[in-house]
Amino acid sequence: MATNSCHRLKVAVLCDPYVLYEGLWGAHGLAIYIEAYGLEPKRLLFGVGPSYSLLTHNAEEMRLDLKLVDLVVVPLSGRPHSGALNELLKRRIVNVNDVYVPYGSGLPGIQVEKALTPIRGCTISPPIGLWRKELSLFFKVGEKTVVFIGCAHPGPVKYFQWLERICVFKDVKGKIYSVIGGLHTSSEDRMTLEELSKIMHRWGVEKMIPLYCTSFNARRLLSGVGETGVGLVFDI
Repeated sequence: MATNSCHRLKVAVLCDPYVLYEGLWGAHGLAIYIEAYGLEPKRLLFGVGPSYSLLTHNAEEMRLDLKLVDLVVVPLSGRPHSGALNELLKRRIVNVNDVYVPYGSGLPGIQVEKALTPIRGCTISPPIGLWRKELSLFFKVGEKTVVFIGCAHPGPVKYFQWLERICVFKDVKGKIYSVIGGLHTSSEDRMTLEELSKIMHRWGVEKMIPLYCTSFNARRLLSGVGETGVGLVFDI
């Protein structure tokens, strides 16, 4: 884990199946814009969503300049998370050397095999999963730790159990302030929701922000910020 932390994050949801405001577009995918303020601001995309047109439309509507993005982390392969990547590279909005992808995913960029710290206060997890590996992001924000999750594709309970075993998690002593991203669950799966609540309690999570593959009703049960979707902007 990075020895230094950033002092503030600005987070904006650019792609999600649900839309909070008129004029924004929704889709089955995930793209989260992150501004990390340390010695100097750094701008990241966690996932790029299924299409370039959707990503750029929502960015323009939300007045976010994608040309200022310093790096991109694609949490896992598949169009919902990586669909806009080739066009971003083709148009030179981002450089391939500033793109981080799971090892063996076949996507262009730096193949992540172990934990990496690309910028102050930010650590990319090693790939986690079975046949489809995922990357998560850990941010140290002052004394708080924030985790961004792409999909938790094996199921959130199994994914978080694996996450607990990696060195990045151990470095923060198992205490997490906020979990943001896809939780791969619905409100009908009561057993999963109960187990997930136990894990979040054990981690000390104060704010859950469920997105992408989390059903509408599950979001209502889990969310710590009210409704979530495209257009959501908040600071940590």
